[in-house]
This record gives sequence, C-alpha cells and structure tokens, in this order.
Amino acid sequence: MRGSRRTLQFAWFGAVLLFLLSGVLLAAYKGDRRLIAELAERVDGGRTLTKDQRFALYVGFAHRELRDPSYDEIQSGLVRFYYRFNPLHPGPGDVVRWGSHHRGPCGSHSRVVIAMLESRGVPSRVRLLLDESGKSIHTVVECLADGRWVIGDAAFGIAFRQRDGRPATAEYLATDTAFFHAQVDTVPGYHPE
Repeated sequence: MRGSRRTLQFAWFGAVLLFLLSGVLLAAYKGDRRLIAELAERVDGGRTLTKDQRFALYVGFAHRELRDPSYDEIQSGLVRFYYRFNPLHPGPGDVVRWGSHHRGPCGSHSRVVIAMLESRGVPSRVRLLLDESGKSIHTVVECLADGRWVIGDAAFGIAFRQRDGRPATAEYLATDTAFFHAQVDTVPGYHPE
C-alpha cells in the first residue's frame, strides 16, 4: 500500500512539473514569435514590399545585423550550456537576443529569416547543402515567391538572382554555374563548392 501511494505521489509531482514546464515553454515560444514579428515590422520600415523584396531585405539584414559570437564570447554560462547541449539548436528569438550558434551562423541566420518571413505570411523553408557523404555542410533559405522557391544565403547576405534580375531558384543556379560563381566568387569566405 505504501509503495503504491509513493508511486502515485511521484506521478502527480511529475505531472505538475511537466505542466509547469509546458507553460514556461509556451510562454517563451509566444514571446519569441512576438519578438520576431516586431523585428520584421521594424526591418520593413512601413514599406509595402513584394515577397522577393522582403526576402532580399531579410537575408541582407541577417548578414549585417545578427551577431556571430564564438562559444567563448557568449557571456552567460546558462546560454553557453543551452547552445552546446540543445539538440534542436537555438531558435530565432535566441539568435536575435544572444547571437548565432557557435557552430556557424548559416543555420542560425536562416532560422531568423524564415521566422521573419513566416511572421509576414510568406512561406519559407531551410535547404541543407550536403557533401558527397550526405553530411550537411551549409544551410540556406528558400522562399515561395511568385510560385517559385527562390534561394538566398542569410549567412553571407546573398539573395541569388538570375541573369534577367529575377530571384533565382536552386535549379537555375545549378544549371547556370557561371552566373552563380559571378555572384559568390568575390564574397570573402564563401566556398562555392
């Protein structure tokens, strides 16, 4: 009888703890959504923009304005612990507040751009670039504009274009490699392979 009572007490304690943790996570999620929506509104500056204009603006903003601290430069020990051991990586609100993930800005910046676009009702997604063994080596952003998934690199601030000036798709860049190289070969630190 005593063992089952203790088990019941532990179950109730666990349920209450889980409920409280869920509330904290939900509040953080809503706060992050509000932060990102306010950031997108500030970057828009009250202008009426097309989807591809907004995409290029946010990709450039992420490159120019988001901080890229090394792991040792992150001031808070709790944030360092969170960045190192969180299997999901920091969310967009975390990146805006504390800087990009120490493993590289590509995923962090891409998440912020996607969150900003989605706060404006623009469908977007992450695109992972893989090496020959299937390992992810870089992350870029795609945005649905005018019925096409156009591509940009938030870590380097590049919203890729076609020769005619329209936003480029990944497929276009794969077929016109000379024009792709013309856009990236002069960018310091960019590895086009």
